[in-house]
Amino acid sequence: MVPILQKWSTEPNITRAIADMYDLVPGEDRVFANAILLRLADAFRCGDNYTRRCIVKVFLFELTRISKEGKRYNGILAKRRVPNYIELLKRVKVVYDTGDTEAKALALRLFGCWADLAKDSAHIRYIILLSLQSSSISEVKLAFLTFFF
Repeated sequence: MVPILQKWSTEPNITRAIADMYDLVPGEDRVFANAILLRLADAFRCGDNYTRRCIVKVFLFELTRISKEGKRYNGILAKRRVPNYIELLKRVKVVYDTGDTEAKALALRLFGCWADLAKDSAHIRYIILLSLQSSSISEVKLAFLTFFF
């Protein structure tokens, strides 16, 4: 899954001329990529902690690219390329709200990977700040990393 996600992330947006050449509906590639992201968020919400760790690993690979490119990043996790990012955040927030300490830590790590998507959400900022006061050391460390990413 990681190589596919990285490949999609490096591809530019399809122009109208290219879409017409291959008889594609404009935006079809974005819809497909968005469906994959939503399915990963669903698997994160419904899965066990092992599944959640695997999903976080997928996004950590993309995080290295985000860190290198900074504000020039225009990959698959750029806010302008994910139209329903709020739904992604909601699905992961459910894990944070109902999960154990490890699930909360994994959700915080995923929020860190999705920093561009999560930075404008007051709910996400609140739970990160709340996690800084947690009694769990791993939760505090991840909240700190997420907050300052």
